[in-house]
Amino acid sequence: MRIANLEDRLGRRLLNRLTHGVELTREGERVLGFVQAAESSLARAASVACDPSDAIEGECRLSLGDGMATYWFPRFLAAFGKTHPRIALYPYSSTARTMTKSPSHDIQVQYTDTPDETLVASHVATLHFLLFASREYLDECGTPKSVEDLAKHRFVDFTLADSDKGTFASLRGLPDRTLVITNSIGTQCEAMRWGAGIGMLPSYASLVHTNLVPVLQAVRFPMPVHLCFEREAAKRPAVRATLNFLKDVVFDRTRMPWFTDDFVQPEPHWEMIFHDCIGRNLNRSA
Repeated sequence: MRIANLEDRLGRRLLNRLTHGVELTREGERVLGFVQAAESSLARAASVACDPSDAIEGECRLSLGDGMATYWFPRFLAAFGKTHPRIALYPYSSTARTMTKSPSHDIQVQYTDTPDETLVASHVATLHFLLFASREYLDECGTPKSVEDLAKHRFVDFTLADSDKGTFASLRGLPDRTLVITNSIGTQCEAMRWGAGIGMLPSYASLVHTNLVPVLQAVRFPMPVHLCFEREAAKRPAVRATLNFLKDVVFDRTRMPWFTDDFVQPEPHWEMIFHDCIGRNLNRSA
């Protein structure tokens, strides 16, 4: 009945009614093409209208450690912007040692649990710190084969306080031959990249600078990564979306072996995994 009414309105026959069934006329095929195109356009419009990513507006203030803020998180900002184009994100670098209730930050990425019971600390990853050095430094000074060999090498270390002893060297009881001590992971990493000496960096350091290579992988220690936030702040859509992005993309332990709780030895194919993760999220959000 609907087809007959449409034929009356158009003044055209759309179907040939045969004894064994029906078939489209030429006019019917043309109308069907327009109908299918309209249906596809409506489906795309509905998809855009129902997309929760585009609908989320607001801002989120994020505090990260020096190294994470400089060398890791910025690599995901393009994907975040495409996924959440209406969220204003404020990532700030911090050297705070513990998680505290901070009105200036909605989310804090930290490496210790929180003593504040009003805050939520969600464990999202584990960093595994290893000894690294630049290829140029190892070519010049040789590759240490044991912890004892480190006494012959220059050491570049990081500290969170004014100290004449680096934090990493203290944690691992390494020989006291630290010649550079800084409170900036960025300074430490750049010094090592330019051949200043050996130091401890997260196992993904080779993804940041390809000329940094791990040495003495038996010398390592894990450091948990927590997302710290107030429950009330997490109820805001922009903050919740940022939390989900951090968990599912930035610290994706299902695809990134360098963030799993159990140590995984760095491999050359990590670079391919990393670029696949970046490409996957850029394409998904396009």
